[in-house]
Amino acid sequence: MTERALILCKGPQLGSDDFPVKQQKPEVAVINDEMINLRISEVAMIRRALQNSQYNQSAAADQLGITRDALIRKMKKYDIAVCKNEE
Repeated sequence: MTERALILCKGPQLGSDDFPVKQQKPEVAVINDEMINLRISEVAMIRRALQNSQYNQSAAADQLGITRDALIRKMKKYDIAVCKNEE
């Protein structure tokens, strides 16, 4: 990184501007004045797919375009139980 800064440096000395820092992207983005959170959206999609498939994990995974194993991992990650009474 220092070598790159030396090559691209326009002045005789290196400064903080020669070492750009990547900005962290926020977890929540604003699109069309709506707050969008990836975690909330993913949980809602998983729950909707499970409801639409009558809680059949294979069918829900097909609706989401992922494997059943990936669905199960996401369900564990977000603590989503396969229970019709959960609604």
